[in-house]
Amino acid sequence: MSGAISWSKYGFLAYLTNNKHTQEDKIFISMLQPTDGYLWHLSPPFLLIKDLASLVSNKVKLISWSLNSAEIAIVDSHGQVSFIAYSPIPGASRCIYQSSPLQSADPAFSRVVGFEWLLPDRDQSLLHSATRPSSDQKFTYNLHTSVPQCATHSPLFKQVAMALTTSGILRLWYQPDVRPTPNSPYPKFRELSCVIERGVIFSHASFGTIPIPDSTACDPPITLVAAYAPLLREIRLYKVTWKIIQSSENQQPTPKPQQPQQQPNQSMAAPEHIIKSLEVSKLVICNISSLIRSNFEISQFCLLANRWSSFSHEAHISRQTSLIIGLNSTDSTQNSKLLRWNVKFQKHQIHPSFETLRNVPGVMHADQVCTMQLADSFEFPSNISSIHVLPFEPLLIVHFTSGHIEFRDINSLAKLSPTENPSGVELVSTALDVGFQLPSLRPDCLYYPSPNGCGFAFFDQENGELGFSPLILPTVNIAESGVFPVIAAFIAYRHGNSYFRSTSSEDLLHLSQKLLFENSKNFPNLPKYTSFILSESHRALNYVLDGNKDITIEKLMTHTMLQKCLSLQTVLGVRPGWIRPISSRVAHVVLNLRLLAFAISFTLRSIQNQNPRNNVSDSEYKAITIASLLGMVQWFTDLLTFMTREMVQNHNEPELYYKPCLTLGVLMSQTARLFFQFCLRGIRGFEQIISRAARNDGDVKGPVQMTFGMLREITGNAPVSIAAFETFTGAVDSVIKHIYPSLQNQLGFSQAWFFQATVSPVMKKVVERIDATFAQKVLPTVDHEGLYFTSTAWLGLDDLTILPLIPTETELSDKQNEALNIAIAHLESRKGMDEIRKRVMPRNNPQAIPRICSRCGCISVWEIFNSQVPFIWSSAAFPKICPCGGYWLPLKSSS
Repeated sequence: MSGAISWSKYGFLAYLTNNKHTQEDKIFISMLQPTDGYLWHLSPPFLLIKDLASLVSNKVKLISWSLNSAEIAIVDSHGQVSFIAYSPIPGASRCIYQSSPLQSADPAFSRVVGFEWLLPDRDQSLLHSATRPSSDQKFTYNLHTSVPQCATHSPLFKQVAMALTTSGILRLWYQPDVRPTPNSPYPKFRELSCVIERGVIFSHASFGTIPIPDSTACDPPITLVAAYAPLLREIRLYKVTWKIIQSSENQQPTPKPQQPQQQPNQSMAAPEHIIKSLEVSKLVICNISSLIRSNFEISQFCLLANRWSSFSHEAHISRQTSLIIGLNSTDSTQNSKLLRWNVKFQKHQIHPSFETLRNVPGVMHADQVCTMQLADSFEFPSNISSIHVLPFEPLLIVHFTSGHIEFRDINSLAKLSPTENPSGVELVSTALDVGFQLPSLRPDCLYYPSPNGCGFAFFDQENGELGFSPLILPTVNIAESGVFPVIAAFIAYRHGNSYFRSTSSEDLLHLSQKLLFENSKNFPNLPKYTSFILSESHRALNYVLDGNKDITIEKLMTHTMLQKCLSLQTVLGVRPGWIRPISSRVAHVVLNLRLLAFAISFTLRSIQNQNPRNNVSDSEYKAITIASLLGMVQWFTDLLTFMTREMVQNHNEPELYYKPCLTLGVLMSQTARLFFQFCLRGIRGFEQIISRAARNDGDVKGPVQMTFGMLREITGNAPVSIAAFETFTGAVDSVIKHIYPSLQNQLGFSQAWFFQATVSPVMKKVVERIDATFAQKVLPTVDHEGLYFTSTAWLGLDDLTILPLIPTETELSDKQNEALNIAIAHLESRKGMDEIRKRVMPRNNPQAIPRICSRCGCISVWEIFNSQVPFIWSSAAFPKICPCGGYWLPLKSSS
């Protein structure tokens, strides 16, 4: 149950504001993003819905993101619930469900006292804590199966939410797991309700799941509802059983055996399931009058399942659930208590003659007895503001009104303190294990932990101020021997779990950047530490660079783990002013090659389908689709110019090959080389397609001839021949495949040239053969005059790390002045450049709404440029997520 602030797993932070004069409620969205490549702040807020008053007539009580971050729930003071389908495009979010008003004489009886989104009841593969046998060995990362601590629902449904009202009405909303259609992109929410007990008034409620042994996806879940009746001072537990049936409307008849002449790929639609009814039974009544004195009142009420113990080196499922209650004093003492009850489900002691009945499906759950027992009690000198538990995390985060924060073990409520000497740590699970300190927030502010627990968002409702406080870095010198490997293991462990849980990693990237640069004076060689973090992150995900020699380009284009690793490499080590280290530039190139490969593949399939639209001919359709990626072709030819220029310099001075070289960093990696070769062949294929279409088209001024002319101008005016470079990369591929298998420590070499773009002297034979091949295949075809007069500053690939980290009053050298001019030219080109389509963004076009990436800072537009073709690659490629893995945000704020 969230309040006036809620943070989604994808990193979108929603918060509720109220105008003191007009009493108007507004909901804003923000997200962590780097402002200059290094400094991270919450993005300028933008409105979720402009006219919220027309949707919610009463005061908004709470907002809560759904667990897939697609919807946000809004609950008002009279119990009306609305679901908003979120879209980052300004004005595109809309209401997809609004509940009907409850039939109640007094609106106070329909007020919601507990609301939660339920997680699917399925196992989740996650990384166990990073462990090592001793401090002188490497950390290991092992996958294990875990289950969430919160309430769960049947996987037969897409989403489920539950709420309890003051009068005891249990309300359930569920969304059938059916395939969306163009007419119905959002499956409709359905509501079901029942009364758990009449004549009882409730003030707090929470939800959980009764553990069922040997359950399957088809078994209906059994929900546990905990509610507090203040007039009786009783905690009451209820069991809610779902009765799930298959919808008769979508039931299909049993298919007959197909005849040979019939098509074999006629698949039937999946059946839709509905919840017919909810059955409620009372389990336990626990009177707590002796524990609540007259000057205390309940402020927090949370039901948790202690089903994951990361601190005990094992993952297990326990039949124990905890009910945690926070009590605040109402007098001037401002004291508080935290109480924990064990809720256990045990089997009846029955005669052995009837033991076989336990395995009968109809009575499998009826033989469990529920008991409650007070297990722990703690007192504090300050009132408790809120408690939070991140899904699949064994931590309870307690926030006090004084601004103080504590981490406590979810199983015992024992306080967890930062490690004083991280170098000897053998198990890494939380930030406290490696010495991070918890920040102190402002008093009387609302707070919410970030998706990966690397910081806290705070919101001052009085002033309407929103901010973010990251974890405080360890006080020890992290460059000391033995300390940095532990911190790198923590980053790798958190980064790996963010991949498996599909959560955003902006907070982790912010913490990593802060860690590197605030300790840059202690790091004699910053790229070495950056490479170590990247290497550990690959090990945590069990991703081996160039490990699969038979991988295809189609698999690489959809390889989410590759994108996750490249995203970390792109952001890590970026300096103020978007000055990228060599590792970031290599990853940036590979991500753009991946984007171009997708654009080529999508366009080729679109051409092959031969489905002209809007009354255009087949040749015109081909021309328009190919014209949509001319900006990417220009970027690629300029990349060839940049790489050729670097290879020529290294050919003239061979010792430069053993210094950081972006070209070798790209060409020596099989992953990057596959993208590179595919793009070379794809552009050559487009030249042939449009050339044939131009020969058959008689309209000299038509779109076919225009596209043909522009493509020939881009490729023909390039100082490097695409055909020559294609032959060169094929030869490089043969050289590396011939020598690479005979090398020892193949992974070490792969990481050296991909993370640091450096070549070891052991690879001298490879470098010499590549240089000789370049001199034979490419160098004779190069237009040397155009090679050095073609500007490539807009690519952002020049080495600008010679600029000082902090501006000083001392004069810059000639090389530094040249680098500064290149940096200025790059930043100027970014202002008007669409970095997805690689072309200048249109001005004064209301449909071209600018957007910015929350991670790499690139700018693009929401809408496509050419409206003649409704669906081209630019509208299909990354509509919500940037190629680097960050999320698109509006470039400008809205008020």
